[in-house]
Amino acid sequence: MSILTKEFRLLYGNKVFLLCFLFFTLIYSAIGYGARYVYEEVVNDLNVVYYFIFVYSMSLTLLMLQVYPASNDIREQAYGGVENILATGYPLSKLILHKMLPIFSALYLPSSIMVVIIIIWSKLYLAGLVALLCILPVINAGLSLIYTCTVLLSPIPGMVMNQISFYAVAGIFLLSYGPVLIYRTTGYVVGIKVSILLSFVFSLLVGFRAYRKFKKTDKETIIIRGDY
Repeated sequence: MSILTKEFRLLYGNKVFLLCFLFFTLIYSAIGYGARYVYEEVVNDLNVVYYFIFVYSMSLTLLMLQVYPASNDIREQAYGGVENILATGYPLSKLILHKMLPIFSALYLPSSIMVVIIIIWSKLYLAGLVALLCILPVINAGLSLIYTCTVLLSPIPGMVMNQISFYAVAGIFLLSYGPVLIYRTTGYVVGIKVSILLSFVFSLLVGFRAYRKFKKTDKETIIIRGDY
């Protein structure tokens, strides 16, 4: 059985994570439908729809990244024995790719489902396709790569999880309540240009950070980490 197959079975075979995955997918699917009510009954501004497509979908990505390490068991199984694998001459880049793909799927699928639901009722096909094919893949792949490399390099993976939880909660809060607070205090609705700019800037920052993290990841550091 290949490492990639084992990683997928390890992740989606974990009942706790699978329940979280299904639960949040259903919640954000409902949010996708609920965005129609916000648009038609509350604000009546198409900019709201663009915000949900380009920006708010990131909150689900952050939420799924927070619950990805569903238990200590999945962390230990996912990253245990990495030093032994690398000692056999297995390519590091291939190992990282095989470990990040299951994470990518767990981040991308729920957020893309929400965007598809919004596309169906809003008929904003171009904006939806840009989000599905450009913004979300770059952000989710970047975060998956950063997550994988950070955990592989860290002698104490638990500290990484705590940092991820903190930034994820802060990001979700900002994306969820920031626009609401701005609208209630000033009456301003985040415009389409701002939504697109935020999504592109964030995707570029994540992509650049992921590239730098990958370049700093080497076999020697990972093997040394395994001796702690």
